[in-house]
Amino acid sequence: MSASRRGFLAASGVAALALAACGGDTERETPERGPASGDLDILNFALVLEYFEEDFYRQVLENDIVSSANRRLIRQIHRHERRHVAALEAAADKLGTAASPPQTSFEDVFGAGEGRTLRTALDFENTGAAAYLGQANKVRSNAILADALSIHTVEARHAAAIADVTGATYLPDGAFATPLEPPQVMARIRPYIV
Repeated sequence: MSASRRGFLAASGVAALALAACGGDTERETPERGPASGDLDILNFALVLEYFEEDFYRQVLENDIVSSANRRLIRQIHRHERRHVAALEAAADKLGTAASPPQTSFEDVFGAGEGRTLRTALDFENTGAAAYLGQANKVRSNAILADALSIHTVEARHAAAIADVTGATYLPDGAFATPLEPPQVMARIRPYIV
């Protein structure tokens, strides 16, 4: 069985478990994580990624990088990313301390114009969707899992909307999404962190 298919089946099983657990226990055992404190690490990992995306879109809008035709889409995605940040901050604060936002630098992207900016946004959204998928089977709390999966689907829809305006492929992984682990995610965003 391919790694992509295994990842899909693992995430699907986790999603089914979360849906079946509505009204049941708020935590579940996972082989990857023992204590629920692991959920704080996952929340903070997701929060750093959402801070990163929110900051990117804020700067795109403030610097007037995209044309009016694409500005509405970027504004809507930015609003979503702000709401993701607020939700993840609140969840992380309930378990401990929320992560701090990273300092970013996107000047090279913006300097290359709207096309490069939109292609970079597409990469960030696909990375975000894959990051959530990569952590789905590690989350202990069903409530956190449900929130993470709802954000995962929105990140994927953001990617599809940006793919539409750029002419890129909607399904870069094919029929099964490829999950990414934190080191892979960080390798993709580290060039933009100061």
